Amino acid sequence: MNTGTKGGKGMNKICLIGYTVEELNGLDIARLQGLGTTPASAPVMIDVNGSGAAFPQVVAAVLDQAEARKPFLTAFTKDVATWPNVVLAAREKGKYLRFDKAGSPAGSFTYLRPGGTVNFRLTALPLGSDFPDAFLRKVQADNPRKVAIVVWDASTLRQAIALAKLAYDAA
Repeated sequence: MNTGTKGGKGMNKICLIGYTVEELNGLDIARLQGLGTTPASAPVMIDVNGSGAAFPQVVAAVLDQAEARKPFLTAFTKDVATWPNVVLAAREKGKYLRFDKAGSPAGSFTYLRPGGTVNFRLTALPLGSDFPDAFLRKVQADNPRKVAIVVWDASTLRQAIALAKLAYDAA
């Protein structure tokens, strides 16, 4: 088990590997962090590599908000969360899932919102026609997550996974 503060920004990181989903759901995250209570503003980060088909409650809560898009967003999450050194973070308030690459100073490479929008740490759209549904977000110039896609079907799911791989490789 690896605990600590990520980046000095009040992010409480816990890396748990080799636990079953049932064991993860039963953990007292605040006790593991030594905080007594889990602050509402601090996301709980859980490494789901090898934890099977189900997700811990905090991750499932975000995916449950996706309604009709849930199967596609769940498939995206299951795929990307199994890549080497990926740490999945979820805010307890369920606003988004964040995918980090452990050891990377670049920060999160992908964010997934329950409405289906997936943002990537890419500053430009990749050249070519492999990503016809991806678009550039209107964000501040210094925001490195400029590329996004809305996942709603198998085609956009494939594009989202490919874009996440590009962002992961660059992280």
